[in-house]
Amino acid sequence: MVFKFIPSPHGVGEASVLAVADSKIQDVAQQIFDEAQRLARAEGLGAYADSMRITTGARPKGRGFREVIADDPDGEKYEWGDSDTERRRILGQAAGVQINVQGNGKTGMGK
Repeated sequence: MVFKFIPSPHGVGEASVLAVADSKIQDVAQQIFDEAQRLARAEGLGAYADSMRITTGARPKGRGFREVIADDPDGEKYEWGDSDTERRRILGQAAGVQINVQGNGKTGMGK
């Protein structure tokens, strides 16, 4: 038995749009990754920089995403600080995220 696949023009167009979007998402993730590693190394945190990687996944409805993560055991203190370590927010800085303390005492995140 021979099976013949005839692509739908609508499906092909949709797939190419998704491929372009996925490529752009990867480009942004790579830029954040590169900047985060640069910032970490500038702070003398080579092991933290080496622990960074880009992960890939899909949301429940199929939309793809990328995450830049760091698997260093001390990563939390480098990002948020503690009583002995200054807060650096390396991943936040690399992503261009600003944390603003609003007049009502609540913390909001914005770009």
